[in-house]
Amino acid sequence: MKRLLIASLLLVSGAATAANNLSAQEVKSLMVGSTISGFNEVFKVDYTVYFNPDGKIVLVTPKGKRTGSWRIAEDGHFCSLFPTEQEVCTNVIPHTEGTYRRVKDDGTPTHTLKKFTPGNVNNF
Repeated sequence: MKRLLIASLLLVSGAATAANNLSAQEVKSLMVGSTISGFNEVFKVDYTVYFNPDGKIVLVTPKGKRTGSWRIAEDGHFCSLFPTEQEVCTNVIPHTEGTYRRVKDDGTPTHTLKKFTPGNVNNF
């Protein structure tokens, strides 16, 4: 019975998250060509990232600068790929007070996107 309740709650929370997913056009308007300050929920680190309209990513963390690529799937999933890693595709959902989250399909957050500035403000 306990497992059934937990499974039901996860299903309901996943459905609620799906209803909040940004569309591909909304994700594009929000992220592409922007410098974003964020927090990686998996590695617990702050970062700054620039999503170049040409499909390249420049990510800066306390460990240094990395480059990769991004794409937006037709269903709105935002996908990023860095060398030596697998592609990560997540939904983008509104969070709190002008922030957004990248979340897995099961609702698990991977990133909190905190501050959006148009353009490549750090000249990455």
